[in-house]
Amino acid sequence: MEVLSLRRCPCNGRFNPAHFNALRGEGVTQITLVLSAAALYPRACQALVSMVGRQALNPADVTVGKRISMIKDEMKTTTQAIEKVHSICQKQDKGGTELLAELDVIFKHIRYPVVAMGVICWVEEVVSDPVYFQRMTDTTPLHLILLDEVINCHQLMHKEVLDLLIRLFQDPYPQLDVLLQMEFKKTILDRMVHLLSKGDVIPIIEFMVNCVNTQAADISLIRYFVMEVLDIITPPYSSDFVQLFLPIITNEDITGSLRNEEGNDSVSLFLAHCQSEHGR
Repeated sequence: MEVLSLRRCPCNGRFNPAHFNALRGEGVTQITLVLSAAALYPRACQALVSMVGRQALNPADVTVGKRISMIKDEMKTTTQAIEKVHSICQKQDKGGTELLAELDVIFKHIRYPVVAMGVICWVEEVVSDPVYFQRMTDTTPLHLILLDEVINCHQLMHKEVLDLLIRLFQDPYPQLDVLLQMEFKKTILDRMVHLLSKGDVIPIIEFMVNCVNTQAADISLIRYFVMEVLDIITPPYSSDFVQLFLPIITNEDITGSLRNEEGNDSVSLFLAHCQSEHGR
């Protein structure tokens, strides 16, 4: 930025009030903006200079200013949310016994995508630690409940949540006895069913079909999944869903014990609907 002086003034060194006043107004806005670190916000600076230069408000420039102001406010609140949830995660013990008192705070801030992504990573780190199960006191771990809230708030993160749930489901958990393994994996399936209810149907059914075909999961867990799904779905069903789900439903080892002679159980009703509507 140049400093104007009388030596460089076209009035040849003679003081001309009118010309000096014109020079004095030129550049004042830029000088003020530089001193206030406006270079950090070039779009806002440009809009402000434009309005001052024309000595009139321009709707487009005003919109730019308002948008930038909103972005700054959003960044501030996002930063505060990150810091708050981070402080909660840092002080939690591995078993999560103190987490219950902080759930409302985390739920309040988990609406921010960056916070939600951090929660996903934190849950995986905590639950993957063998020490976690030694201190776990709840039938449904609170950390997994946090994933439900991520699912509710962020559709674009459904894949990340499902990938985590699949990894947790496939882990053998050798440190747990068989019954505890089953109960914990049922809580993971509950999360999957919740995710399914939010629209991620095909990827989840495909995963369960693969578990059946490769015998990667205990039959009782597949049966539990089928019961939970049948409990929340209602017709009409898409052809893709029926095509994927039907082989599981018709597997006697999985659903044979769920049927009754009257044929009014959920499995029989689903099969009857598929027969009448899809010819299967």
